[in-house]
Amino acid sequence: MLEKIIVGATGLGYLIVCIAQFKKGATSNAMIWGGYAFAQVGLWLALK
Repeated sequence: MLEKIIVGATGLGYLIVCIAQFKKGATSNAMIWGGYAFAQVGLWLALK
């Protein structure tokens, strides 16, 4: 349970940075951070 909270919070943080970068006009950076957030979803789903 603790692992899911940590991975989920990290993914949420990555998503927030993605949105902030996109609003600044740094589309390539936003895509990188969005990829990190998407990867966290996969990690979260893989946790047992």
